Formats: sequence, C-alpha cells, structure tokens
Amino acid sequence: MAVTAVSGLAAGCTVLCPATTALAQPLAPAAAPAPTAPTAPTAPPPAEDAANDGEKDVRTVTDGDTLWSMAEEIYGSGAKWPDLYRANQDGIAKAARAHGFPSDGNGHRIFAGTAVHAPASPTARAATPGRADPHVTRFQRQVARSGYVSQPGSEAVFDMSRRYCEGALFSGMWPNPQSPYIVTNLPEVPGQTANTNPPVTWRMREDEAVVLIGTTPPPEAYFSFDLSMVRGSLHTGPVLWPSVGDPVNRGTVKTAGSTPFGQPFALVITGHERTRAEVHEMLAASGLSGAINDATVPPAMFRLGLGEDADQFLLGIRTAAPEPGFEKALDDYRAAPPLQILRVRPKGASADQTKPVYAPAPLPVPRLRVAGTGATELDLNPSLRKLRQRIIDAHPGFEARDVALERGFEQSYPGLQSNKVIDPPTPASAPCPTTPTTR
Repeated sequence: MAVTAVSGLAAGCTVLCPATTALAQPLAPAAAPAPTAPTAPTAPPPAEDAANDGEKDVRTVTDGDTLWSMAEEIYGSGAKWPDLYRANQDGIAKAARAHGFPSDGNGHRIFAGTAVHAPASPTARAATPGRADPHVTRFQRQVARSGYVSQPGSEAVFDMSRRYCEGALFSGMWPNPQSPYIVTNLPEVPGQTANTNPPVTWRMREDEAVVLIGTTPPPEAYFSFDLSMVRGSLHTGPVLWPSVGDPVNRGTVKTAGSTPFGQPFALVITGHERTRAEVHEMLAASGLSGAINDATVPPAMFRLGLGEDADQFLLGIRTAAPEPGFEKALDDYRAAPPLQILRVRPKGASADQTKPVYAPAPLPVPRLRVAGTGATELDLNPSLRKLRQRIIDAHPGFEARDVALERGFEQSYPGLQSNKVIDPPTPASAPCPTTPTTR
C-alpha cells in the first residue's frame, strides 16, 4: 500500500495539489513491506489515546512523508502506522477531500500541511532511546533536495575547570563548575585552512550556514545559546573572544510549544541573506515554522571565509539552576544533549568547497538588545553621581578619590573594535586539585 505526502513540490505547482504519480511510491523499503491497510477503522482509538490527549506529539506532514516513515520517527517502528491512521483519520480524510479525492483511500493519500497527532507512547519511546530527531531527518532531506551539502557535527559538555587543570586551556578565569557549557563541535570543510582550536572553533564560508536543531533544556533559571568569535589559541593564549550579537536565551527563544523548556527549536547562524532565506524555507518544510531563531554574523564586523585570515567561531550552550524536581533532567540533558548541529552550504560544480557559490549578500548588523534598565547604561550616570555624593557626605574627614576601572574580559563589540585580548590570570585565581602524597 502506498501512503505518501503530496505537495506542490512533488507536482511542480505553486500551491498544494494532488500528484497521482507520487502515489505509486512504496510505503517502506522492499525488505520491510507495509501491512495491508484496513478497509475501515475497525475500532475506536485506544482508551490510552483519549486519556493522554493532552500529551500527544503533534507533527506536520511534509513533502515525501509516509505514515510508515512518520511512525518510524515517532515510535521507532514503521509497523505502528495504523495507530497514526486511526488517531488522525478524520483530518487525513478531510485533507484528501480538499484536494479533490472522495476519500483518503484508507490512508493511501496524505497531504503536506496536515497535522498528525501521535498518541503518547512512553513504552515505544523507551524502546528506542537513540532514535533520530524527526526534524533533523526531515531537514537533511530538504537540504539534499535543495542542492545543498551538509556536514553533521556533535555536542558535548566542555568542562573548563578540568581542561585548565590538564593544561589544555590557557586560562582558568571563566569556569563555573555549577553550570558547565555544552560546546558544539564541527568538522572542517575539505580544503579549508585548519582551525586553530578544532573542533570547538570553526570557520564559516561566506554563503554557509550553521544550523542547530533539537530540544531546549528542561525548566531552569537560565539557559542560552551563545555565539562568540575566538581569535587566538585556547591552549596558549591570549585570545580575543567577543560575543557575536545577543544570545538566544530562555526569555527570547522561539520554540514549537508554548513554553521555552523542553521544546523543539532551530538556530540558524549565517551572514548571508539568500542562504538564510533558503535555510528558513527548509526548516519550515521540516515542521519547525515558528520555532526558527537567528544568530547573525554580520560581514561588516567579522571576517567570513575558510582561509587563514578568516575569523573562527564557537557556539556554547549555558544551562544553570534547574527548577526543583528537574535536577536529574538537566543532568541527563547535559550527559546526552538532544541537539544536532550541521554546517550546510550551496553545492557548486567545482570540487573546491572553500569558494562561495552564491554572490555576496551580506546581512546587516542587527540592533542589539538594551542591557540594564534604560536606553543605555549611561542613563544610570545621574543616579550614580547622586550615590557618589551621598557616600562622600556620609564620611566627613575622608578623602574621596575617583579610580578609573576597566573590565578584565570585554565580551561586547567595543572589545572587538578595541582588539581587547584576554591574558592568562595569575595561577592563584584558578586552583587545581592536587594528588595526595603517599607515605
């Protein structure tokens, strides 16, 4: 039985329309044929479905989907496709009639854009703990269809304290043991100049995008996805390490749900306007419309490219202070981050993947969010001057002397423009554990 998603992409139309040739696609590989579909629903949805109605997993059918493939993504087994069909028969049939068919052909016809509600199945999910994120699978399919090339990376906790004590990190001034970073690792593009700090820092071709897809952390006081530029060696130092724009955090992140926690999302990092637009289309077709976040790398401020003079970037994920009852959930999130990072770029005719395929289309420098309580932090100056005077007045007989202060670690754009590098701190600022002497 063939059950496939039909859309304008498959039929060559600008709107959704039926494509009868697509209906001949097999439901599953020949080695695992689909069971014969029932001629009619033989039973109402299981009682468990109704009881868990508020906990259903909702997916949107995209071009090329089958009920079999969706059941594989959701339950880990395509053989469970009848569960999806029974739970969604009314919506599937309604979509078929809207496209000119008298019925859905007992599940033979499903159409892109149809919402599919998957009955919660903890048992099925527990049986397949390592199953792929369906949004990643769909996005990779869209990437291939759009003439792009993709390279997957990985994610892991980067314990700065331990790396400093091992001598792998030149400075111990940043570590926060209570909230370790999750760092994304990316492979290099064939032919590029080697990265200085592989694989945690990476260069980016002018028309390339780095895409992070996954699930946001569990409920906690703070989480963020921080993109920064790193120039220099993390092993020997010093380094220039400014932020690239504002982080995407729990207060600003767009997700596929009504909460920032534990929800599907995507983050697109690029400095190229056309690439961003096309990647957005791919993500929307993958079911992540409305959950797409952007981190702009403006070419006016950063040197994109894969050569020796190009800047390198690092994406770190901060997680801190889980809400009561979610301590283990956060530990599990850090131990196996439900995230997938990919570098994607237009595929050219040349074997040299270091050269841009698209003409320059630089994104502008985005306006940054205001820090503090006013339009700028300088708005606090009148209040600070009043406070200064009151302190002086409260201590007669003392000499007041103003001392100019300077940040030791300037992460903002002024730090980038001033080329403010970070030097190693004094050893006493980051003590390392010592091995007891055996007598």
